[in-house]
Amino acid sequence: MPADYVVGSGTLNATGGNAANGGNGANGGDSFLDYDNNKLYSGTGGTGGNGGGGAGAGIGTRGGNGGTGGTGGERHTREGSGSWDPANGNNGSAGTAGTTAGAMGNLYVVTSFVHLSATGGQAGSNGSGGDSGWSALWDGANNWSAPGGGGGGAGGFGGTASNIGTGGPGGGGGGGGAGGCLDWKGSGYYYHNAVGGSGGTNANGSSAPDGQTAEVSPTALANGKCGTNGSFGSDAVSYESGAVSNGSGGAGGSSGHASSNGSAVNLVLWPTQGAGTEESPYLISSADDWNTFVTNVNNGISFSGKVIKQTNDISVTTMAGGYQDDDNYQPFSGTFDGDGHTLTINLNNQSRFAAPFKCVSGRSPPTSARTLPSLVSSPARKAAASPSKAACSTAR
Repeated sequence: MPADYVVGSGTLNATGGNAANGGNGANGGDSFLDYDNNKLYSGTGGTGGNGGGGAGAGIGTRGGNGGTGGTGGERHTREGSGSWDPANGNNGSAGTAGTTAGAMGNLYVVTSFVHLSATGGQAGSNGSGGDSGWSALWDGANNWSAPGGGGGGAGGFGGTASNIGTGGPGGGGGGGGAGGCLDWKGSGYYYHNAVGGSGGTNANGSSAPDGQTAEVSPTALANGKCGTNGSFGSDAVSYESGAVSNGSGGAGGSSGHASSNGSAVNLVLWPTQGAGTEESPYLISSADDWNTFVTNVNNGISFSGKVIKQTNDISVTTMAGGYQDDDNYQPFSGTFDGDGHTLTINLNNQSRFAAPFKCVSGRSPPTSARTLPSLVSSPARKAAASPSKAACSTAR
């Protein structure tokens, strides 16, 4: 359960830390071709970038964690003078999702004594997608296509946080790039690729950049992204799939949920006397004391384990405790000692919940007796209190 925080007096200026940037996707690994020593390796896929952590709230919780980047697909190796088997490309793994920041506890502020200023942290920037690895085209008795590894997808950025509330969401991790396949053709060569990983989701819902895709193709040969020990014209490529399938890049992870705004519960400074113990109870001496006591109870301060003592006859118009339903209520849970005084309550209330203490809940009575005040309702009715103990028992 989230913690409660009480701010009593002074000036509080709070600024949350900014969100982290998404990480860059790693470059795909290069293929390796050594014709003289009969060695051919396809490329390993690049790892996806990690997502950035969310910003911290000015007052509230830290940001969510960024997702982890996916792992790149493994490469294939072939060595020696024997026959070689084709191999499918290995898929990159998906990035994990960024997380949502934890819930904020209650913030109680004595507004007459506190100057409160809070600013949440700002969003980060996404990373860059990884470059593809260098591909290889083997010119021999059989012509082997060996794509490099696909680049890892970029990590998504962490998101903005509330001024008062929860931290920002973490960005999603980028997907890992695919590892290259191995395939051969007797005349010409097969087009093959290793797809880059997808970028993770940024905290604002957009996508970070994908990793680059490696290819064995005329374009890759012309751009220096595919090396060969032979010479192939642009018409030598065959775009049929051949005997194997290409690897797929991993999906990018989603981001956490957006920050939620919280608020401060405004309290009036009370009690001003006593320590809430039997020897030194909190004192209610006036209608103003009663009203500030009621405000605190209705804002969720139950005074559990505390003793409150009435020291004068007073007339009031407000009820202590709130009740909306069985899952939403604000009880008084302490001990109230009327000390022989009269509490006159004037209510214009048609609800069945009409009493000085509208909602009470708590422990068994203490061994020492406490007397309820005499209760006067207006108009028309006076109820003399029984000389019983007044610690609250469970009742609504």
